[in-house]
Amino acid sequence: MSSPTLYYFDIPGLAEPTRLAFYLGGIPFEDVRFKPEQWAEEYKSQAPSGKAPWLQFNDGSYLTESRAILMYAASKSGMVPTDFTQLAVCEQAYSVMSDAHRDVTSIVYNRGDKEENLKNARERLAAADKVIGSRQSSEGWVDGKGMTYVDLAIYSFVKMIVDRCPDIDATQYKRIYKTYEAVVGDPRVKEYYSSKK
Repeated sequence: MSSPTLYYFDIPGLAEPTRLAFYLGGIPFEDVRFKPEQWAEEYKSQAPSGKAPWLQFNDGSYLTESRAILMYAASKSGMVPTDFTQLAVCEQAYSVMSDAHRDVTSIVYNRGDKEENLKNARERLAAADKVIGSRQSSEGWVDGKGMTYVDLAIYSFVKMIVDRCPDIDATQYKRIYKTYEAVVGDPRVKEYYSSKK
């Protein structure tokens, strides 16, 4: 069976957890990255929903929405819990992080009132930190058992804060940051990034 093709901008962003999930699972995929200036000219018209990322299969079918694409990649890679309680723990973590994500991206892309966005982001990150810590393992995994798709999503989100949002100190959200450090410290993740240099 041929490999699917993942289309996204040439940044980590919303596609990075999926890229990592495919890599960690040893699942072949084509990683098409494009510059912002190529989006309107070349790729937007190809995007099934008019936005990126999307995952294209050789039979013409596709998946859109970053969460759906991540779930596909993670399920292929054995990174989605089969126990419903563990899955619910992962989903609640994904949801509380998504609440904070909206405010942080507004800060990064200079949308709306910065002070209001900062206030909201800090409140939502504090709430997410509490929720994520409720079952977190000593190593930092959200579901307490091992690395899952939500750990990759949290890693990618915290990376955006660390790299692009200096007004927020990610280290003060100790549980969220612990998950970030657990992913960063994984030898397979290190190998992935050294292979991209």
